[in-house]
Amino acid sequence: MVPDPGEAAGFRWVTAAEFLALTPVFDRDREFFERVLPGLGRRATP
Repeated sequence: MVPDPGEAAGFRWVTAAEFLALTPVFDRDREFFERVLPGLGRRATP
């Protein structure tokens, strides 16, 4: 990943818990980390 210098001075990876402690964040981003991400590691049942 290469950040656009006009948009960001830098970046780093964060855990879900670290992300949820950040402010401000968009509501849909928070929903992703709280509801969607935890289920991504689960296998779907047929």
